[in-house]
Amino acid sequence: MKNNNKNKNISQQAPKGQIVHQQTAVSFSGPLPPPEVLEGYNKILPNAAERILVLAEGEAKHRRGIEDRVVKHNVCLAHLGQVFGFLLGAIGLLGGVYCVAIGQAWGGVGIVSGSLVSLVSVFVWGNKPPSA
Repeated sequence: MKNNNKNKNISQQAPKGQIVHQQTAVSFSGPLPPPEVLEGYNKILPNAAERILVLAEGEAKHRRGIEDRVVKHNVCLAHLGQVFGFLLGAIGLLGGVYCVAIGQAWGGVGIVSGSLVSLVSVFVWGNKPPSA
């Protein structure tokens, strides 16, 4: 955009008979182009920069809405997992106690032990990140 001086300097430094090739690449990142580009859009189509800004604002609002729903969904799934884990653990413990109460001591101890070991292992190893 402001490379006119650079182009003149390069062409003045090149020896006679040689061809100098210069390539310039301009890039930007983010939801909006730089102000100079927006100004160029306005020259081509009046009010284009404002339309681009409205488009970027709408896209950002949409993206934040999706992220908000994803976070709420993940929290809901975590709570459901805790509730169902508690229910399964309680059923296992109560089932083991019931087995002991009706005279099936070994079966009851096995069910209680299995339930406790599975619950403890989920809390101990379930929160650790997997090793690569």
